[in-house]
Order: sequence, then C-alpha cells, then structure tokens
Amino acid sequence: MSSIGSQPIQRWKILVTMLALLGTTQGTAAQARGRANATGVQLAQASPQSLRVEADRQFQRGNVIRAIQIWSQLILQGQDVEASLYNRTQAYLVIRQPPLALADLNSLERIQRPHIKFHTYLLKGVTLNELHDFPGALKNFNLALGQDPNPLVYANRAIAYQNSGRLDLAEADLNQAVLSEASPANLYNLAAIQRQLGHYKQCLLNLNRAIGLNGGFPPAYSLRGVCHYYLGAYDMAVGDFLRANALDPGQPESYHYLGLSLTALKRPKEANQFLLKAADLYLGQNNQLRYQQVMQLLTKSGG
Repeated sequence: MSSIGSQPIQRWKILVTMLALLGTTQGTAAQARGRANATGVQLAQASPQSLRVEADRQFQRGNVIRAIQIWSQLILQGQDVEASLYNRTQAYLVIRQPPLALADLNSLERIQRPHIKFHTYLLKGVTLNELHDFPGALKNFNLALGQDPNPLVYANRAIAYQNSGRLDLAEADLNQAVLSEASPANLYNLAAIQRQLGHYKQCLLNLNRAIGLNGGFPPAYSLRGVCHYYLGAYDMAVGDFLRANALDPGQPESYHYLGLSLTALKRPKEANQFLLKAADLYLGQNNQLRYQQVMQLLTKSGG
C-alpha cells in the first residue's frame, strides 16, 4: 500500500478561527454606529472613531494592508494604541509577517506589564509558532491557559506540539478543544493528528462529525478518503476523493489518492487518468518529490 506522507494540521483554518473570535477589538463595537460616517472619509482629517471603524471595515473586506495603514496612523497619533496594536498584530499574521507581529506583541507586553493579558499570550504563542520557536510558543500558550482554558489555546498549542513531533500531546490538546467547542476546524484537526498516528477509525468518526457540520469543506472529504484508503474501503475512498475534487479541483493529493484507490480496485485506466492530473498539479506547485512518486507509479503501471 503506497503512502504519500502525513496530512498536516490546517494551520490557516485554526488561525482564521482565532481571528474571527478575537475580532478587531475596538472597530467592531463601533461599526454599527459609525459605518455611515466612515464612508468616503478623508482619513488624514478623520476622527479616531472614524479611523477605527474604517480600519475594521477594510480588514473585514480583506483589504488587510489598508487596515494596517490605518491602525498605524492611530498608533502614531497615540489613539487607542493597545487595541490598534492587537489588531495590527492579527493583520500581520494574516499576511504572513510574524516578525512584525512579534514586534507589536513586544510593545503590548511593555504596555501591559506586570499584568500581561490573555490575548497577548495567545497571539505571541501563534506568532512564535510561525517563527518555529516551538518552546517559546508552548510557554506562551501555557501562560494563556493559566488565565483562561479557552479552546483556541488548546487548538493552537496542538500545532506547536505537532511541529515538535509530540503527536500524543497534540491529540490530547485537540480532544480538549473538541470537548469545549466541537467546530468543524477542531474536529478536522483532531482527525488529521489521528491519521498521522494511524488511528483511522477514530479519524473517520471525527471527520463524519465535521462533515455533518460543514458539508462544503473539501479537506474533510479528502482526509476521510485517506482514512478509508488505509482501512481498505477503497470504494468509499473513491467517493470521498471525487467529492473533494468537485469542491476544490486544485488539490493534487486528492487526485493522487484517488488514483491509488482505483489501482487497488483494479481499474488502471481510470487510475492513470487521475494520477496524471495529480502529476500536473504537483509539477505546477514545484513539488518535485510528489511529482516523481506519481511518475514512478505511472511507469510501473504502463501509463
């Protein structure tokens, strides 16, 4: 039975979940009151209230760089500095600039000492994890848990444990996160760790729950297909991979495993069709290792 490697935790999903909960700490509260006044506002002459609303509006629309500019303006003006630093930190994480996020978090710590706040520890843990400082990330997640046993901390600490090779602790944290909040993201990430540990039946149970909550999440179908594949349920695996491909046709792993499943079902012509698609996508992603693995399979099958 061929393997194409472990399924990583979907870090972007955890991060988006965290940002959705924290929100923009000042703008959201003022948004309903100030949105009309913020439309077309001349930011250079705008009031701090209007700036907060406009920054939140830009962030929610996906204009992250513009939101950063406005929060930077508020910080330079000395207006709502702590909230603006929180929000700018999250924006830096969204655009994958963890060194800039860390600088803002260090500023927040200087402002808050000696009573560092929960969200500062949580965001610093996420940031240090992105910077591959896993001991530092774990330290900050532990400090956050000391203030609030929030499922977001467990979900994010699991990433640091996974990156440190401590899959048993990652699984334990994700189990705790699911107990507190059985969201599709938490269930999926727990299943991803269980797949790495070879706990395929448990993985299936959690993916069934995740899909029941969100039937339009392609990675859940793909990962469920992987579990079915390793359990020898090739027909069910094929169904899951076809569904994953229909929802998101740009993921080569689904085509790769679909080809492997069809090969196991002795349907080589169909298998080769999907393996070729996987090879094309891997090549487009410059994933030479996976590309070569697929080409070797095709060579062996005469495809």
